[in-house]
Amino acid sequence: MTLVLALQLGSAAFVPNAVAQSLGCSSVPVAGGPEDVVIRWDEQRGGRLFASVDPRDGSGGDGRLQQLLLDKESSASTLRLIDADGEPWSGATDFHPLGLAVVSEGGQEYLLVVNDGSVPGIERFLVNDDHLVHDRRWSSPLLTSPNGIAAISPSEFYVTNAALSHGFRRTLEWALGLPTGNVLHYRGDWQLVVDDLRFANGITISPCDNRVYVAEFAARRVLAFDRDPATGRLEDVAAAGFTLPDHPDNLTWDSAGFLLIGAHVSVWRTFCHLQGICNQAPSRIYAATIPQAGSAAAATIIELKASGDTRLRAATTAARYRDRIFVGQLRQPAILNCALRMPEDREVFVGREVTQQTTTERCALNQ
Repeated sequence: MTLVLALQLGSAAFVPNAVAQSLGCSSVPVAGGPEDVVIRWDEQRGGRLFASVDPRDGSGGDGRLQQLLLDKESSASTLRLIDADGEPWSGATDFHPLGLAVVSEGGQEYLLVVNDGSVPGIERFLVNDDHLVHDRRWSSPLLTSPNGIAAISPSEFYVTNAALSHGFRRTLEWALGLPTGNVLHYRGDWQLVVDDLRFANGITISPCDNRVYVAEFAARRVLAFDRDPATGRLEDVAAAGFTLPDHPDNLTWDSAGFLLIGAHVSVWRTFCHLQGICNQAPSRIYAATIPQAGSAAAATIIELKASGDTRLRAATTAARYRDRIFVGQLRQPAILNCALRMPEDREVFVGREVTQQTTTERCALNQ
């Protein structure tokens, strides 16, 4: 499969092949549809990808957390889930992971996971080489339909609620685009910080200016909010948000300062695909450069457009490691490993990658 990049400036129409740059993709099999992926780097392991996978083929199985060691292995492995006593984690029998966030504190990495089980909640795991230790769970009546998560620390985070309902009623709210989604903040207690969203989906925090970005799926836009670190409250910054021609799903920052966005072309085709009726569910991946707070510049958006016979099917997320982009698709039991292939155009996208780039250096690119 090949992906081609096309460039959009501001709200102008897309210009096909304005940037001729392609990605050659291969598939890495996983145990279910990888709804979200996150990538971390450390000196010992190199690049490490975590994926939330769930069999969405009607088999009724439980989800898993899998990893891919990007500098060492070409296949994914399942991470064992245990409790603090070393026993198998009892919650694994009602585990349906969605959004992921990795955060470090005191030399320990934590993986926070949205669990779309029968009683939705947020699960926290201590990260080890081949297993995860479950050490905390958060639940609340306010967690009606959690989807995405963005972590400040191991015990402070933002969570999107896609809708007010769970199960089939949530599907109806999603399909109808009802304004029943919201964003919650947790730091010792829960508070509602954004309301009346039309299916709130992915969420992320800019490493540059502390802004929070939220994908409003049904409204086809990405919203921006200034964050008050003292209270956790969010203030809408309308000028910093932007619209898309498609429905945005998960949001991920890459190491070159791009915001990567998985997006669905059609709600109904995606729903049909999830039900196993339609084989195709057209989708795209976008990479946006977001100006920092105080800048008058508009967002620049690059589209990763599939060409050839193979198409992205319900692509929900993308994460980048060096010159590769890893794409998760909601129902396909594989992660796409896509390598950038046109070195003469590297200055457009790949050239901004610096392996050991500091946050200051990365953020300076978007000023």
